[in-house]
Amino acid sequence: MRAFFATRRAEDSLILTERQGSALAFSFASKHDEHQALKDINVATLAKEGSPFINHVAEFAPELAQLTKDLVFKDIWERPGLSNRDRSLITVTTLVATGRLEPLVDHFKLARQNGISEDELREILVHLAFYAGWPSAMSASRLAAEVFSDAQGKRV
Repeated sequence: MRAFFATRRAEDSLILTERQGSALAFSFASKHDEHQALKDINVATLAKEGSPFINHVAEFAPELAQLTKDLVFKDIWERPGLSNRDRSLITVTTLVATGRLEPLVDHFKLARQNGISEDELREILVHLAFYAGWPSAMSASRLAAEVFSDAQGKRV
């Protein structure tokens, strides 16, 4: 049995996830060219403009999207005590461990912007496979490959 579920509208990039056994297949569109360059995303931009993911949420729940921008990216990410690099490590790890793939698109890019290399992200995913679950790490790895290959103009 094949199960499909939409995760975003076509113009917002990640459009369809297909579960085939234990594998997930991701399709991407690029009307908003979300994956054009990793440098286009940072905490200040997310706080001010949001992202395709946050803006999609805003269509149904504008207050939730605004709270995300104001509380998460203006307040929480700007608190003293942790570097943005550490916050990215924590956020990526939490999203992978809880199977939250949609926000990972933004947070993989943000992690790169905050100084985490692709090699470090790969190692994080290997490590998480044993602590958070193999399927979570495999799905996140596939998504990371898509995000980084699109940012470099390649296709996976």
